[in-house]
Amino acid sequence: MSFEINWNKLPSSGQKKQFTKTKKPLKEGQRPLNFIQFTGDSVHIVRPIGKAHGYWRFYYAPAKKYINAKVVMDKDGKEIESNLEELKELLDLEPELRFAMNVIDRADNQIKIMQGPISILDDFAEIAQEKQCKPGGKGGGDWKITSTGEKVTRRYKCRYLGPQPFSEEELMRIQNPDPKKNEWYILEDVYRPSDIEWVKRLVANNKGNSTGTQPAQTKTINTTPVVTQEIDSADSVVVANEEDLEF
Repeated sequence: MSFEINWNKLPSSGQKKQFTKTKKPLKEGQRPLNFIQFTGDSVHIVRPIGKAHGYWRFYYAPAKKYINAKVVMDKDGKEIESNLEELKELLDLEPELRFAMNVIDRADNQIKIMQGPISILDDFAEIAQEKQCKPGGKGGGDWKITSTGEKVTRRYKCRYLGPQPFSEEELMRIQNPDPKKNEWYILEDVYRPSDIEWVKRLVANNKGNSTGTQPAQTKTINTTPVVTQEIDSADSVVVANEEDLEF
């Protein structure tokens, strides 16, 4: 389960690992998750939309699966409920703390999910506190994000380019009176916690397996305004609601 990022107090950083994802067939009416693709030498200019969310995940190498923990926090960053310790014991692994947020990719004007190590948000939080304005709100702006290095050696540099109000066309894509025409992703659903019973079965079925190599990331393309997620434990189709955005 993801939790809202408090721009005045970022959660502490976790380990840095390369995000990977396997491709699954889509059902009728679904669109694939569309991500900002960070590489060893890439530059992206993005405009954040709405809230940023943090989440804890494990990479279970024997099954080559990512597992999301259930961590519930209040808006002050205080933990209310968590199954992190249970998953640590079950998987014999340490989790990594990451973030995700909706952004407009200025390269193709598509709405995508930007995710990565929580340290990327340090500069975002600094500007949010200085300007007293949330990065994904109407008073936010464009950011230039440069990534260098591969896998665990990858580093990110973020630079605020200045305020950039949403255009009328962009607002129709994120606050449309018809919710089905909104194109952003409900991150609480995309990063919802993995079912604990499914995790137990996964571990039981993979006892004795050697550790696996992380699969290569698959790039997906935005096609329709219906939002879905591709995870291993369940499928879900959700539609964005205006109140989920905070401007």
